[in-house]
Amino acid sequence: MKISVIEARDLSEAWFLCLRKTLAEGYEYKIERGSYAGQRRKELDFAVVQVRNPGTRSLIPDVPQGVPPPTSIEYVESYLPYLMTAHKAEGSSIPTVSIWRIKYPR
Repeated sequence: MKISVIEARDLSEAWFLCLRKTLAEGYEYKIERGSYAGQRRKELDFAVVQVRNPGTRSLIPDVPQGVPPPTSIEYVESYLPYLMTAHKAEGSSIPTVSIWRIKYPR
């Protein structure tokens, strides 16, 4: 497994650096089933992304005119409570935040 390390100043730069690294170093595979069956994609084995200023606005990437953004600020703002608090997503038995909780040895 190849680990890709990406260091960025903010979330917007992290998005573009992830895309660049995926296009340059990712491996291509063919989708075997589902609604995208037959299409080809690229992905990295494992990526570690360090963002020096994660709170810098905008929380979504600034994309060139004519390129659709990967998400909207409305979606991010509606999803953040599930990541940062004990809210449970509809149909979920555990809060999302508990999945991310890291247990450090004492």
